[in-house]
Amino acid sequence: MRILNISRVSTIIFFAINFLLSSCGGSGKDGKDANGDKYSNDSKSGKYGKNDNQDIVYAGGYNMSGISVTPGYWKNGAWTPLPRLGEGYQSAEVTSLVVLKSDVYAGGYSNDGEFDVPGYWVNGIWNPLPKMNPESDSWVTSLVVSNSVIYAGGYIHGDHRGNPNRRDPGYWVNGIWNALPKISAKCDSSVTSLVVVGSDVYAGGQQCEIPDNYADYNNPYSPPRQPPPVHLNLPLPSPTPTPPPPPLSCFVGYWKNQEWNSIFSANTAVFDSRSLGLTSLVVSSSTDSTDDVYAGGYIYDYSEGRKPGYWKNKTWNPLQNPLGYNLEYDSTVTSLIVSGSNVYAGGQINDSTIKRINVGGPMTIQKLIPGYWINGIWHALPTNSKSKNSEYIKNSHVKSLAVSGSNIYVGGDISFSPGYWKNSVWEALTVNGQQASGVVNTLVVTQN
Repeated sequence: MRILNISRVSTIIFFAINFLLSSCGGSGKDGKDANGDKYSNDSKSGKYGKNDNQDIVYAGGYNMSGISVTPGYWKNGAWTPLPRLGEGYQSAEVTSLVVLKSDVYAGGYSNDGEFDVPGYWVNGIWNPLPKMNPESDSWVTSLVVSNSVIYAGGYIHGDHRGNPNRRDPGYWVNGIWNALPKISAKCDSSVTSLVVVGSDVYAGGQQCEIPDNYADYNNPYSPPRQPPPVHLNLPLPSPTPTPPPPPLSCFVGYWKNQEWNSIFSANTAVFDSRSLGLTSLVVSSSTDSTDDVYAGGYIYDYSEGRKPGYWKNKTWNPLQNPLGYNLEYDSTVTSLIVSGSNVYAGGQINDSTIKRINVGGPMTIQKLIPGYWINGIWHALPTNSKSKNSEYIKNSHVKSLAVSGSNIYVGGDISFSPGYWKNSVWEALTVNGQQASGVVNTLVVTQN
């Protein structure tokens, strides 16, 4: 049985551009899909639309009431709960949204009482997806709908009990699992972002090699090491020190039609989500009819912490943190949009000027500041971030970015109160007239 850990971040994004209609299969030049329907636009839906009429804002994620967790989405602030598996206190989330006409597709997962089950909702109807091992956790992290075909990117666990750190990447096409090749069978790997361009399927993600004996260090299913027997009047033997984990090789990149393309690699001494990450993928057609591949994410520097940026055709473009870096909290790009020559990158940075205090008094935690970069220039978003206890500073997160004409929408949360910023003005989301508690993972903007 798993209980939702609201502190974990679901980096689960695929992205919008004004040349690409990955969810609808259209040309992307007139703001309509192949059927003549106006399309959604955001860093998850694979759309970038025009702002001809009033914007309609969809925000997907989850709401918590006490220990009860409900997946769903808000449409212009009105909450739509979605059915879930298991009891209310088990985890379930919407991680990705696609909106076509009056149809709302929501990808994610729902816990059945023991394990996370991948799937998607279509107009509120749950569609579970098959997993290789039913006794394992699997997620849908990104969703694309193209020419009535539903693509769902994510991961499954092939051998959960044997080594829970190893995930297998792939995507479902109309419910059929398509496994993606790994650099090594020992890799932990996942798809974090999915883009469909015509007949080409791009799946962004990362791979990290985990040696077999790594389970001794970080496997909750491994039996505990038993102490030696104690004999009366005999001295205890000196404990044998546990050696440090071996170095790990980690890679970020993307699969194009099943073929792996490595963008960047690094060796890390610790297996964790901070080492190296690709959170977002954009494929943009250039003037010479070739595809430019943008990938947003981060690189971890063990002297300064996580550094945000994006790759363009495998070239790293770092993004500034005007407040400096700090090892305790990390800066990252979580969503990416490319429009013409403009690159929009949503994310958060840490404020290295705030220190942790926990000696005989109130504790001040590191402050994560939400915002976005436009062509490398940082724009911080307001948070009203201090609570009644002025010593306690809330963290804020950006999960999704959408651009509609001159309007910039940024979805996320302020200390797990969900909402979005429209042109830097915060719009808090509610359920039954009360401030919701949860997260916005995905944002889609359509027009009337």
